[in-house]
Amino acid sequence: MPFSSSAASEASPLFSERLAEVMADLSCVLFRRELSPDGVIRYPWISPNVRDIFGYDASEMTVTSKGALNAIHWADRDAHVAAVLRSGFAMSRCQEAFRAVTAAGETRWLRGSSSPLRLEDGTIVWDGAWIDISPWMRAEHQFQTVMDHAEDVILTLDARNGIDWANSAAERLFGWRLDEMLGLCLSHLLATPCGSSTTHLAECAQSDVVQCFPRGTQETMVRRKDGTTFPFEMTVSEVRSDGRLSLIVIGRDITRRKATELMLEETERRLRSIASNLPGVVFQRVLDPDGTFAYPYVSEGIEEILGCEAADIVFDSSILFDAMLDADRERLLHDLLVSADTLEPVDEDVRVVGADARTHWLSGQSRPRRRGESIVWDGLILDVTDEVEERLRAELAVRESEERFRMAFDASLQGVAVVAADGTIRQVNPAFSRIVGSEGVSLAGFNIRFFLDSEHLPDAGHPQSPGQSFQFEHDQMLPDGSLRHWRVSGTSFSAASTDQAPSLLVSIDDVTERIQAAEERRQMEMALTEGQKLEALGRLAGGVAHELNNMLGPILMAAEMVTRTAELDAKNTERCGRIIEAAKHGRDIVRNVLAYCRKEQKVLSHLDIVAVFQQFSGLVASILPPSVKVSNQIGPERAMVVGDGGQITQVLLNLANNARDAMDGEGTLTLSLNLVAGCALTSGSTPGGRNGGKRSPFANLDHTLTFVDIRIRDTGCGMLPEVAAKIFDPFFTTKPVGQGTGLGLSVVQGIIKGMGGAIGVTSTPGQGSEFRIVLPLVETEIDASHLARPEL
Repeated sequence: MPFSSSAASEASPLFSERLAEVMADLSCVLFRRELSPDGVIRYPWISPNVRDIFGYDASEMTVTSKGALNAIHWADRDAHVAAVLRSGFAMSRCQEAFRAVTAAGETRWLRGSSSPLRLEDGTIVWDGAWIDISPWMRAEHQFQTVMDHAEDVILTLDARNGIDWANSAAERLFGWRLDEMLGLCLSHLLATPCGSSTTHLAECAQSDVVQCFPRGTQETMVRRKDGTTFPFEMTVSEVRSDGRLSLIVIGRDITRRKATELMLEETERRLRSIASNLPGVVFQRVLDPDGTFAYPYVSEGIEEILGCEAADIVFDSSILFDAMLDADRERLLHDLLVSADTLEPVDEDVRVVGADARTHWLSGQSRPRRRGESIVWDGLILDVTDEVEERLRAELAVRESEERFRMAFDASLQGVAVVAADGTIRQVNPAFSRIVGSEGVSLAGFNIRFFLDSEHLPDAGHPQSPGQSFQFEHDQMLPDGSLRHWRVSGTSFSAASTDQAPSLLVSIDDVTERIQAAEERRQMEMALTEGQKLEALGRLAGGVAHELNNMLGPILMAAEMVTRTAELDAKNTERCGRIIEAAKHGRDIVRNVLAYCRKEQKVLSHLDIVAVFQQFSGLVASILPPSVKVSNQIGPERAMVVGDGGQITQVLLNLANNARDAMDGEGTLTLSLNLVAGCALTSGSTPGGRNGGKRSPFANLDHTLTFVDIRIRDTGCGMLPEVAAKIFDPFFTTKPVGQGTGLGLSVVQGIIKGMGGAIGVTSTPGQGSEFRIVLPLVETEIDASHLARPEL
């Protein structure tokens, strides 16, 4: 009988009552899903325990437009919907496995099944269940992680089916993929065949498997997939479950260990060879309880000294003692008896007479140890006869070394001085005299504190112990007036055994040039960084400028059409004229920004800056608030410069806006334009200079020319000298965060410099600031009445 929709709605409460409580303890969610004939998937009922797993109430379980539950992980939604649609198309059971994201953001794994049923109206209904398998998935993941990160090979071998699991270490070591190893007998990995009479694992009895791979640890040779072999240590454990035999194999590559064992054997052989070929004698001496000495072992080096074989001394130890000089033999025997009581090492310094009648000096040491009631010394003695004979040559070499040291001392580029504990200079090298500015003057007898600060030097009343050192940096004004930066270091040492206090070895390194070079490099790096910032901002400004240009075109065109076609009174005609002028000015600014962003060379031309200044004066009165009074003063009627009118207007507007902000919208803005002779430009310090007030920004201009002098003065808050010194630096601003970029005045300075001029600022806190712009005049005939006099 077909299942009606009304029956479905009635069955849902019954379905939940009978099964929901039972399945809740099993972390199982029951659900009903419907697929309408028009392809819409919905979930009319989900068991209440869905909150325990998903963290949502059943009413909160929404469905996406594609028919997937929102709680299902986004990466699994399409696959889950596709499985549901396939089930509905084939009317077959739907196997469902997906991840879900709970309300707390936790990912959980669910697996389930549902059976489809087609109703009379064509709706397909699934009744099913999802079970939370997160604990199993996490446990499996953790187990796999531990196995994959294990350094040892781990295999499981079924007695009938061969290898049924292997970790990542096995794949890396043998070169086989897991799917290639599955079903293989372990003997396929061995370099030698197993002892079974058959090559098929299915024909091997369990006893054969145990015989081939006995339990315990063993070493064998195995082979990789590419056929190469290597030594392998494996531990085989037997596991029986449900009458089935399984083996667990844990192993590791012991190639390095085998190589180490071979190396140890080779080392032992070499040590024996070294003992036989040493220029001295390796020996073992034994003092027996009866007081007699024996030599169980003597190396072959004794033959070159005494002319007898080592076996002769092993047989008769008196041969060695009789070859010693009497005094040395008695001293050695006494020291041996003392060492036998104290177990302290013995210095083996004796003289022996060799077979060539030459006296040999032997020097060495032996260390005692107890062995039962006997005392055993293991020792080494060397023939140092040649060393004694070379002593004179060594003394000569020392004298030559001292001479070389003297030459190096004099040739050192660092200033070096040997100073007594009280600070008296004993000896200096030429570099020291040159660094301190006293070339040609003997500094012996001077006190080092005459050149260096006493606070950094060791206290003469509490001299340092030998080996102690100090280091500091010091600025010193030389007699020629130059300031030098020194890096000073010193070490206490004993210059002579008769000195009651250690001397000082003081070294001075003049690092003035290095510090200057490092500072210049730092400034260059900062300039490069700022340049990169400006380049990035330039690209951004270029995009904005394009958009502004697109907006200015219609404004300009509309204003011009209104002026030409509409009948306007004088006031509105003036207003339209201002709109046209402002739009053209904006267009010029946009072009300047685009030219700057594209790094194009701006084409400069001759222009009358008086006309530009007058136009700006009219414009600034309209953009500033009424509370700001504007005062204009223009000297010459005409002044030609090489520049760009749009850029000059941009500069003046920038300075006017800054003045408005400084006056907080209320005060007096004074604008003036005059001519000034180059010799009238100040060459003194200007707080607004880029060099921090040390040099006027106009000092590098050609003082033989005549300049246009533009000044913009406000009655604002003014600036401190240290602020004015950095006002033209890129990204420096005195405005609050979000109200200034720090680029305006930097761009202004670049524009003025590009026209061959300069800009400076003077400011007094509480009284206001004055920006001064000078541009070279290009006219040859100048009205002298308009030239400004030098400022005193």
